[in-house]
Amino acid sequence: MLGLILILLAVIAFLIAWRYPQMVFYAWIATAPLIGWTAKFSTGYYNFFGRTIGGSIELGVGELVAGALFAAWLVRLIFFKQKQKIFLPLFGAFGLIVAAHLLSVLSPLHPDAIAILKYSLRPVLWAYIACVLLPANFLRSRRDLIISLAILSALGAWFALQGIYAMRYGSDDQTIYPRAHPLSLFGVYPIGNNHNVLAEFLAFVAPCALALGVLIRSRLWRRIAFVIAGLTTFAALLTFARSAWIVLAVETGFLSVTLWWPWIKKNLAVVTVLVFAFLPLGWFMLSFMNQTGVQSSTDTRLMLSQLAYSFFRQSPVVGAGAGTFVDRVSQIWIFNYEFGAPLDSHGLLQKVMAETGVVGLLALALFGLALIRHLYRTTRVFIAHKPDLQVYLYLAAAVIGAFVYQLFNTTYWTSHLWFPVGIVLAAGFIFQDVLTAGGAGGEVSTRSQMSPTNRERVEYRRRQDPL
Repeated sequence: MLGLILILLAVIAFLIAWRYPQMVFYAWIATAPLIGWTAKFSTGYYNFFGRTIGGSIELGVGELVAGALFAAWLVRLIFFKQKQKIFLPLFGAFGLIVAAHLLSVLSPLHPDAIAILKYSLRPVLWAYIACVLLPANFLRSRRDLIISLAILSALGAWFALQGIYAMRYGSDDQTIYPRAHPLSLFGVYPIGNNHNVLAEFLAFVAPCALALGVLIRSRLWRRIAFVIAGLTTFAALLTFARSAWIVLAVETGFLSVTLWWPWIKKNLAVVTVLVFAFLPLGWFMLSFMNQTGVQSSTDTRLMLSQLAYSFFRQSPVVGAGAGTFVDRVSQIWIFNYEFGAPLDSHGLLQKVMAETGVVGLLALALFGLALIRHLYRTTRVFIAHKPDLQVYLYLAAAVIGAFVYQLFNTTYWTSHLWFPVGIVLAAGFIFQDVLTAGGAGGEVSTRSQMSPTNRERVEYRRRQDPL
């Protein structure tokens, strides 16, 4: 009976996505950051599913929305020959990351081949499909971009206020002083159940809200967007997550040397006052870091890094196997004795190094270089048009912050890292209006291969229905 209900719900979701694709895409924007809002489904008694996912599968509600949208889009492209090109930005570079995960099946530590295939497809490849591919093909105009950034900003404001309000209930961990952290909603933590996931989302929203403020023409709504940027930044600082402070410092530094530098030179006195006003909060952060709970977190991360290096040494070329880190940590009795339940590697580099070896690290480095090259070349196009340049640099700051945060956190294959990438790529294409012309429906084009410095503008008539 439950299976029939799930099938019926899937069909309804598919039909809604088929009829109202753009609205479903906005719903995906709204639910993508809610990585703590999940639904668990039983796979029944099939041996194949039992072997790969243990008899049940846990999916994020946002993933279900994205899945319905992707399925409707794919069916129409394949079976109805819809005349639309498929844009795959940086797909070749990301494909190397997927390939590196698949190659880890050759590890001398003999990981399970089916489990590696499953992990390589989801979450790794799915992160690209949901967070990069869909925005690249459904964000087609400034209006779409404004609506998407407005949704993210509204979510950020809500969770920032919630996090600040939660401080009245004290801390969510072993620290003495209160810190901003998520609250549950009917027993569910939509954004996640700890201060780090809240902080990383707010650190992403802050520059997005600044970008929204530049895009909006209304003075009132522009001011509201800038207030949200300040609110989310303040709430992120109040989480007292060290990663958040580092990320906000990196984002501020990037924007200071690229976008804000002329203003800083003209207003050194104001900047000096702001720095001194910030010192008390900085001093409080230093005292916060000396607490027992924070030091225990540092010890945990240090040992996880040591274990990652140990797994890497056992199989330096292709790693120990994609998605096997937590299982291998569970076999280290000293970690379980000292720190309790096994944890994932707190750091993207350590994770990739341990599970996919040198091959994975090279693939990740090549993707990073391809992304940086694309952002740099696209930025050069906007130098003569300051508003677009401002928006793009704010969104680029969000991408930089997202990657820096994942040097210390565990949400590497989720929307918290890859959605900023998808949005900045889509925004660049919207501003340039450089789109390939001609070709029949279903033709594939990798937007990453189009030169942003090409001054030729190709007319592209956008249809109301992207499907």
